[in-house]
Amino acid sequence: NLPTKGTSYRQWVEKLNDLGASELESREFTYWKGIISSYQPLPVDNEYLEIISYKQTKNHTVILDKNLTNSLFNEIHQVYRTEVNDILLSALSLCLVNWLDRSQIVIGLEGHGREELFEAVDINRTIGWFTSLYPIRITLPNEKTTIASLISETKDMLRSIPNKGLGYGILRHSSSSEEVRSILSVPYEDIVFNYLGSFDNSLGKGEDRIIGFASENQGRDIGILNTNLHRISINSVIIDGVLRLIWSYDGERYCKSTIEKLASSYIKELSKLIVHCRDLSFESTEGEEYDIDFL
Repeated sequence: NLPTKGTSYRQWVEKLNDLGASELESREFTYWKGIISSYQPLPVDNEYLEIISYKQTKNHTVILDKNLTNSLFNEIHQVYRTEVNDILLSALSLCLVNWLDRSQIVIGLEGHGREELFEAVDINRTIGWFTSLYPIRITLPNEKTTIASLISETKDMLRSIPNKGLGYGILRHSSSSEEVRSILSVPYEDIVFNYLGSFDNSLGKGEDRIIGFASENQGRDIGILNTNLHRISINSVIIDGVLRLIWSYDGERYCKSTIEKLASSYIKELSKLIVHCRDLSFESTEGEEYDIDFL
């Protein structure tokens, strides 16, 4: 027998629109307005006034050691009761503080979008693109920042996001108030970060797995003439037990050396955080100063 029919994509969209029309403006608008108001444009290597396409977008890939990847995914989170994104974004804040002369930055965080917001709604088997994108504000550390405060602040920031960020997109695109839509339409997505998860869990492991990656070139996911609004996109995924981070960047505004330096710094800082969480207990590290290596 076939399982009971779940919620359709159309029904999900209707639920989101109803939510935007009723409760979100009173509950979430002030929150998202505060996040957006902190946005500052990224510095660039070269001034360029035109909008770029994916034809001008370059890629640089870095990988994390397999043993450290295993620790990140399986061994370290009991220390601060963290999730993978807490550690990845803590490392990003350390990476960016070496580059930016400011105390915080607004970036775009991409999520899977399949949040459990409504009763009697089941989208577990619904086919469709549910990705969400919303702004988050990361506080950049200084020389006296402790590991405990860095990770805890990042974790608390992520946990405080209402409705896993879905409300932002609803208000930005579907609010009945033109003022709300206008305020939340600031193009904040200079940097977008996305942790896609572990493909090993989906595909299985080893030679006995039924589904795996094809060896043929898949071609491009996005047409090269499409507009790219992001100056830097960081997509991270675990494949064959290794964390891979693809840094896609605006080839007109940034030099290859700048992105390579940032990507290398990110791996260095992420490795330090993983080793710390793996080797030390919370009690022995609380209050310890974190030695930031500036570029």
